[in-house]
Amino acid sequence: MNENLKAAGKFKRIAIIHFSVFLILTIVLIPLFAFLFDNYWLLFGLIFSFVAPIFKAENLKKVFVFLTVAVIIYWYNVGFIFSDKITFYWFSFIFGYINQSFIEGFEGLAGKIISNQASEMTSQIVDGIKSKEKFINDNKNGSNTTASAN
Repeated sequence: MNENLKAAGKFKRIAIIHFSVFLILTIVLIPLFAFLFDNYWLLFGLIFSFVAPIFKAENLKKVFVFLTVAVIIYWYNVGFIFSDKITFYWFSFIFGYINQSFIEGFEGLAGKIISNQASEMTSQIVDGIKSKEKFINDNKNGSNTTASAN
Protein backbone atom coordinates (compact mmCIF):
# COMPACT_ATOMS: atom_id res chain seq x y z
CA MET A 1 0.00 0.00 0.00
CA ASN A 2 2.77 2.44 0.93
CA GLU A 3 4.64 1.59 -2.29
CA ASN A 4 1.62 2.67 -4.34
CA LEU A 5 1.54 6.05 -2.64
CA LYS A 6 5.26 6.42 -3.30
CA ALA A 7 4.62 5.62 -6.97
CA ALA A 8 1.83 8.22 -7.08
CA GLY A 9 4.21 10.76 -5.59
CA LYS A 10 6.80 9.89 -8.22
CA PHE A 11 4.27 10.40 -11.01
CA LYS A 12 3.34 13.78 -9.56
CA ARG A 13 7.02 14.74 -9.35
CA ILE A 14 7.59 13.58 -12.93
CA ALA A 15 4.67 15.76 -14.07
CA ILE A 16 6.13 18.77 -12.24
CA ILE A 17 9.62 18.14 -13.64
CA HIS A 18 8.20 17.68 -17.13
CA PHE A 19 6.31 20.97 -16.89
CA SER A 20 9.47 22.72 -15.64
CA VAL A 21 11.51 21.35 -18.54
CA PHE A 22 8.76 22.37 -20.97
CA LEU A 23 8.72 25.87 -19.53
CA ILE A 24 12.51 26.23 -19.69
CA LEU A 25 12.77 24.77 -23.19
CA THR A 26 9.99 27.01 -24.44
CA ILE A 27 11.50 30.13 -22.94
CA VAL A 28 15.00 29.26 -24.23
CA LEU A 29 14.43 27.57 -27.61
CA ILE A 30 11.84 29.86 -29.18
CA PRO A 31 13.91 33.05 -28.70
CA LEU A 32 16.99 31.13 -29.84
CA PHE A 33 15.27 30.11 -33.07
CA ALA A 34 13.98 33.66 -33.54
CA PHE A 35 17.55 34.91 -33.21
CA LEU A 36 19.04 32.23 -35.48
CA PHE A 37 16.45 32.77 -38.21
CA ASP A 38 16.69 36.55 -37.75
CA ASN A 39 12.91 36.71 -37.60
CA TYR A 40 11.66 38.17 -34.36
CA TRP A 41 8.05 37.54 -35.31
CA LEU A 42 8.79 33.96 -34.29
CA LEU A 43 8.72 35.14 -30.68
CA PHE A 44 4.94 34.87 -30.94
CA GLY A 45 5.62 31.12 -30.85
CA LEU A 46 5.80 31.56 -27.07
CA ILE A 47 2.11 32.47 -27.07
CA PHE A 48 1.23 29.54 -29.29
CA SER A 49 3.07 27.05 -27.08
CA PHE A 50 1.23 28.31 -24.00
CA VAL A 51 -2.18 28.46 -25.74
CA ALA A 52 -1.96 24.77 -26.68
CA PRO A 53 -2.62 23.49 -23.14
CA ILE A 54 -5.82 25.54 -23.15
CA PHE A 55 -6.89 23.76 -26.35
CA LYS A 56 -6.06 20.44 -24.70
CA ALA A 57 -7.92 21.31 -21.50
CA GLU A 58 -11.02 22.58 -23.32
CA ASN A 59 -11.09 19.44 -25.49
CA LEU A 60 -11.14 21.33 -28.80
CA LYS A 61 -10.11 18.37 -30.94
CA LYS A 62 -12.19 19.40 -33.95
CA VAL A 63 -10.43 22.76 -34.10
CA PHE A 64 -7.10 21.02 -33.67
CA VAL A 65 -7.79 18.63 -36.58
CA PHE A 66 -9.04 21.51 -38.75
CA LEU A 67 -5.89 23.54 -38.06
CA THR A 68 -3.70 20.51 -38.80
CA VAL A 69 -5.37 19.97 -42.16
CA ALA A 70 -5.09 23.69 -42.95
CA VAL A 71 -1.36 23.70 -42.15
CA ILE A 72 -0.77 20.60 -44.27
CA ILE A 73 -2.55 22.27 -47.20
CA TYR A 74 -0.45 25.38 -46.61
CA TRP A 75 2.74 23.28 -46.69
CA TYR A 76 1.61 21.63 -49.90
CA ASN A 77 1.05 25.01 -51.59
CA VAL A 78 3.99 26.98 -50.18
CA GLY A 79 6.46 24.29 -49.19
CA PHE A 80 7.76 23.20 -45.81
CA ILE A 81 10.15 25.75 -44.36
CA PHE A 82 10.73 25.55 -40.61
CA SER A 83 11.60 29.24 -40.32
CA ASP A 84 8.26 30.18 -41.92
CA LYS A 85 6.02 31.89 -39.36
CA ILE A 86 3.02 29.59 -39.78
CA THR A 87 5.15 26.44 -39.65
CA PHE A 88 7.06 27.66 -36.63
CA TYR A 89 3.87 28.68 -34.82
CA TRP A 90 2.38 25.29 -35.60
CA PHE A 91 5.36 23.43 -34.17
CA SER A 92 5.30 25.67 -31.09
CA PHE A 93 1.62 24.81 -30.69
CA ILE A 94 2.27 21.09 -31.14
CA PHE A 95 5.13 21.23 -28.62
CA GLY A 96 2.81 22.72 -25.99
CA TYR A 97 -0.02 20.31 -26.85
CA ILE A 98 2.14 17.20 -26.57
CA ASN A 99 3.69 18.37 -23.32
CA GLN A 100 0.25 18.99 -21.85
CA SER A 101 -0.75 15.45 -22.88
CA PHE A 102 2.26 14.01 -21.05
CA ILE A 103 1.55 16.05 -17.94
CA GLU A 104 -2.12 15.04 -17.91
CA GLY A 105 -1.12 11.39 -18.35
CA PHE A 106 1.26 11.40 -15.39
CA GLU A 107 -1.20 13.29 -13.20
CA GLY A 108 -3.97 10.89 -14.25
CA LEU A 109 -1.88 7.89 -13.24
CA ALA A 110 -1.11 9.47 -9.89
CA GLY A 111 -4.80 10.27 -9.38
CA LYS A 112 -5.85 6.70 -10.16
CA ILE A 113 -3.30 5.27 -7.74
CA ILE A 114 -4.38 7.65 -5.00
CA SER A 115 -8.10 6.98 -5.53
CA ASN A 116 -7.50 3.21 -5.48
CA GLN A 117 -5.50 3.57 -2.30
CA ALA A 118 -8.22 5.73 -0.74
CA SER A 119 -10.94 3.19 -1.56
CA GLU A 120 -8.81 0.34 -0.17
CA MET A 121 -8.07 2.30 2.99
CA THR A 122 -11.75 3.19 3.39
CA SER A 123 -12.82 -0.44 3.07
CA GLN A 124 -10.15 -1.47 5.61
CA ILE A 125 -11.35 1.19 8.04
CA VAL A 126 -14.99 0.13 7.62
CA ASP A 127 -14.03 -3.53 8.12
CA GLY A 128 -12.07 -2.60 11.23
CA ILE A 129 -15.02 -0.66 12.67
CA LYS A 130 -17.41 -3.53 11.96
CA SER A 131 -15.09 -6.06 13.62
CA LYS A 132 -14.71 -3.79 16.68
CA GLU A 133 -18.51 -3.41 16.92
CA LYS A 134 -18.92 -7.16 16.65
CA PHE A 135 -16.26 -7.71 19.32
CA ILE A 136 -17.95 -5.20 21.64
CA ASN A 137 -21.39 -6.74 21.05
CA ASP A 138 -20.01 -10.24 21.66
CA ASN A 139 -18.43 -9.07 24.93
CA LYS A 140 -21.72 -7.44 26.03
CA ASN A 141 -23.69 -10.56 25.17
CA GLY A 142 -21.06 -12.74 26.87
CA SER A 143 -21.16 -10.65 30.07
CA ASN A 144 -24.99 -10.69 30.05
CA THR A 145 -25.08 -14.49 29.78
CA THR A 146 -22.47 -14.79 32.54
CA ALA A 147 -24.44 -12.44 34.82
CA SER A 148 -27.72 -14.28 34.19
CA ALA A 149 -26.08 -17.64 34.88
CA ASN A 150 -25.00 -16.47 38.37
